[in-house]
Amino acid sequence: MAYQSIATIVTKATDGAPHLEAAATLATRLNAHLDVVCVGIDRSRPDVLYSEMPQSLDVQGLKTARTEADTLADHAEQHLKGADARWETRTLVVQPSGLSQAASSATQLADLTVLPRPYGNTAEWECEAIAEAALFNGPNPVLFTNDGDSSQIGVGPVILGWNESAEALGAVRGALPFLKTASIVYITIVAPSVHSQERSDPGGGLARMLARHGVKVEVSILAQTLPRASDELLRHAREKGAGLIVVGAYSHSRLREAIFGGATRSLLTKSDIPLLMAH
Repeated sequence: MAYQSIATIVTKATDGAPHLEAAATLATRLNAHLDVVCVGIDRSRPDVLYSEMPQSLDVQGLKTARTEADTLADHAEQHLKGADARWETRTLVVQPSGLSQAASSATQLADLTVLPRPYGNTAEWECEAIAEAALFNGPNPVLFTNDGDSSQIGVGPVILGWNESAEALGAVRGALPFLKTASIVYITIVAPSVHSQERSDPGGGLARMLARHGVKVEVSILAQTLPRASDELLRHAREKGAGLIVVGAYSHSRLREAIFGGATRSLLTKSDIPLLMAH
């Protein structure tokens, strides 16, 4: 498989963010088509109050959102004008309650979705709504970028977090085009369970599967000396100079992660390395 179609979403909160540059760089390198969806959001009032607000305010809010979407499209087109990739932009106008559905529809036919990290000090609510819609409602993997250099994504070392879950296996399959071009893939297992089906050969089956795809692999077994497994994964990635971390997303429920914390939210908040996730 190869990534033939890459999608990304631009909103007011993410206008000009590095994820657009990363998406364009990947589309050029992979000879893929890039779809840039520019979303204007009617922020004039909460959806629950629509029936109580004057019609004139309703029209003005939609006009403002439409202008915002067109402006984002103009900025994206200027940014992509010199790119070698095949690309196109399109605009959407939505109310806040419709953003998740719009994001799902915009990304579901792509092979890869590229988005900014949805959590952290600078993230807006739009980023979180779009990211979770793409992860949970889309069949494709999602690549979360950061402010750093994206040129090593899928070229240098890759850290593959493995815990035998369906989500992790989905991420592996979704990341295959990157894994096949990486200099080496470290199958990384943090504190493997003694009750694991792979307890006699942790990561061995996955290593054999990837090797048959021509992936250069090495299994890393890590003891958990830091508070979270995700912290161990990040430390290992930095030590190896990785340009990408591949993990399954939300093996536990979003509610549980929101209340008690979890690897997915922790990585999306702390990682300074691009993350490829699938659910």
